[in-house]
Amino acid sequence: MKNTIKIVVLGLLFFAALVYLTAPEAPIKKNKINKELNVNNFESKILLVEEKEVSRKDLFKEGEESLLIVGNHDSLSIIATLKKHYTINKPVILLANISSAPWFIKEWLIPSKLQELNASSGMKMIYDKEGKFVRALNLFTSNKQEFIVYAINKQGKITLQYKGFVKEDAIDGSMSDKEIKEALKGIIPYSK
Repeated sequence: MKNTIKIVVLGLLFFAALVYLTAPEAPIKKNKINKELNVNNFESKILLVEEKEVSRKDLFKEGEESLLIVGNHDSLSIIATLKKHYTINKPVILLANISSAPWFIKEWLIPSKLQELNASSGMKMIYDKEGKFVRALNLFTSNKQEFIVYAINKQGKITLQYKGFVKEDAIDGSMSDKEIKEALKGIIPYSK
């Protein structure tokens, strides 16, 4: 009888710990909206998916135009092939919008998957684990099939240019080469 009670109590404790660790974060308050989007709204030190920290000034160079593409899961798997399908003239920085993922997924699964996705992309990818970058961009949702393209001008001002979508389960190969090119085509006018 004592063993049964111990097992039940330990089971309840384990279940409570699991619920606590995987509970979604409190909703982001929308009253902290930046009126002007600028790279200066970002943290001064930025963590890349290679688990390497770089300074904001090194990633977003003053006097240089670039693109910032925010994606999540499925969309990043397609965006990572951008340079394979098209010639891109501006530096492209990817932003992994994974802040709404459960804690244990962010710690154990996502870093290795993002490294794998980014290995052949030829682009730098920001690991936005805590959601500081998406909040600085006034983004309050996270859709795994959506990607958002921002242009960054020479002075660091950020402007929204394009929103695109990929098919569900694109990360698992649900899109053909033709569909991938079509999904990425909307980015090209902003890459020149």
